[in-house]
Amino acid sequence: MTRIDWTVVRTAATGGLIVIVPGALASDLLADRWSGWPVWLYLAVVLVGFAVAGSMAGRLRADTPILHGALSAALTFLVTVAIGLALASARGRAISWAAVPVAGVLAVTSGVAGALLGDRLHRRIAAGGVPRAAVPPGASSPGTS
Repeated sequence: MTRIDWTVVRTAATGGLIVIVPGALASDLLADRWSGWPVWLYLAVVLVGFAVAGSMAGRLRADTPILHGALSAALTFLVTVAIGLALASARGRAISWAAVPVAGVLAVTSGVAGALLGDRLHRRIAAGGVPRAAVPPGASSPGTS
């Protein structure tokens, strides 16, 4: 049976929150002045944050990247919802409860996609291949002459 490493889940969720929380606060401030595009900006930042959480989990637990990526994204989502509820209630805004499950599915899906990418990167580095972005132009990658 697979053991869940909750330290990895918490660490990866924290990484996702580092991306999501500033983006959410900025979007919330912008939404008061402009309508339309701050919502899309917020959605993009949040999905990237969930993917970051999944990617961190996928790199840290290469034996079970999907499980840990999904759990870290779910934990990130729960904390994000709690922050969103606090902000909405403080400002007296209505909460769309129908959107919460849809957003949860998007969060976990982004986390799993990030976990798969993180796992692939981890395996590529472990095999001795360095991603092309890490090799300066004109330099050879390790293991080549």
